Amino acid sequence: MTIANTEEIDNIDFLYILRDHGWSSCLIYVNGKIYGYDLTHIFENPLEKLLSHLTGILSGELEVSFKWHDEPGHSLVTIKRNTEQNHLINISITNSFQVNTKSDEEFSTLNIHVKNKVFMTCVLKQMEKIRDLMTEQDYKDNRAKFPHTTFKSFKLAFDNCFSKRS
Repeated sequence: MTIANTEEIDNIDFLYILRDHGWSSCLIYVNGKIYGYDLTHIFENPLEKLLSHLTGILSGELEVSFKWHDEPGHSLVTIKRNTEQNHLINISITNSFQVNTKSDEEFSTLNIHVKNKVFMTCVLKQMEKIRDLMTEQDYKDNRAKFPHTTFKSFKLAFDNCFSKRS
């Protein structure tokens, strides 16, 4: 199943929930609908993957791709710059769930066409919130570490990318 948005989206939001014991949830609100992804930290830190690849887009890369792991399966996230309209990006998230055999494979794809600054601002504000919450010991207990160094690189790339256009 493919959920395609061919028009530019401006009614979007991004929520990242750092849950207990090595799990996270990512919710993306698009035009009144919410798409959710459960992520495990067992293989790698999903925040690290997200921020490092978004930093690449902010720094001028034309396309990035990475996996967010679940148990079972994963989501393949691909982000491409729109080469005809530089202020836009295309985000594609394809879920893959494999259980035992190929006949049990299930795929679904969310495609979003959005302004780069709008999406990156949504992510930035969520990451600032998580970073600040991690200073509270009760919140920090039993949660995966926040990737401070990668976040600083993302924030610097964000500032460099959008301060030129302000």
